[in-house]
Amino acid sequence: MSVLLEVRDLDAVYHTPEGPVRAVDGVDLTVGRGEVLGIVGESGSGKTTLAMSLMRLIKPPGRILGGSVMLDGEDLFRLRRSQMPARRGRDLALIPQSAMHALNPVIPVDRQVAEAITAHQTGRKANRKSALHAARERLEEVGIPPERHRAYPHELSGGMRQRCVVAMAVANRPKLIIADEPVSGLDVVVQARILRLISTLRESHGLSMILVSHDLPTVARVCDRIAVMYAGRIVEVGGSGAVFENPLHPYTRALVEAIPRMHSPGQTPQPIPGDPPDLHDLPSGCNFRPRCPRAFSDCAEVDPSLEEVEPGRRAACLLHKDERR
Repeated sequence: MSVLLEVRDLDAVYHTPEGPVRAVDGVDLTVGRGEVLGIVGESGSGKTTLAMSLMRLIKPPGRILGGSVMLDGEDLFRLRRSQMPARRGRDLALIPQSAMHALNPVIPVDRQVAEAITAHQTGRKANRKSALHAARERLEEVGIPPERHRAYPHELSGGMRQRCVVAMAVANRPKLIIADEPVSGLDVVVQARILRLISTLRESHGLSMILVSHDLPTVARVCDRIAVMYAGRIVEVGGSGAVFENPLHPYTRALVEAIPRMHSPGQTPQPIPGDPPDLHDLPSGCNFRPRCPRAFSDCAEVDPSLEEVEPGRRAACLLHKDERR
């Protein structure tokens, strides 16, 4: 599988009255063509900041400090700021958390999808009539019936609004879609429908996607690979089944053990002890050390890097150094 997206040493910081907070700290990751990569972690782990950084959508007091984001061989961070709007929607697109906030309340949804299409038409005068026709095709593709195409957002259910946002994201057949908690706030039945829709579109159009979520089981079902974030860093990467069934990092294992198991009534979910670290005052050594049941003395001294543990799997943990295996 060839690489579509390659991120290297990405850093992003928020400037606060208490001092700078590095919300994304030296992140490396890749996404292959046609691949879905899941990014999971607790709230505050840096998932959304990472997603916004890839889109160059971080606003003050946030700032990208450094790194590179190569999309199809082109470094997006080397483009002028004025060039990025043309890339968003055409080459990469965002499915945000809240569909109600993503949609304009006073414009019918078919016109909103049409505007997403005309905004990225190049080489010819935008044809609004053909764009509106294409928009309605996109809406039908995501399950919005024709009689609802001219509806306003407030006239649609939460699930239908989210489908409209998905239609806008895929309107121009972008190379990469970033979905940031795309089913948050929806009931479980609607969540399942939206996830099935995303999977269907991925297969029918060969989409590449980054799916950001705190829900590890959902990510394991939908994604090919999983990257686990903690305190702004990637601490484990691997195939979805392998990460879910045999986690290498203690934090990933803690996430798995905290999941309620409907079909295992005798298995009680185990909450992760302690709280996520204060990014203003990170612990010495490994960031997860104060909460880790397997920490040992070296963990207070050494900040482990993300290294290959076995083919296709990487972890940032001293337990997998040669002398600790």
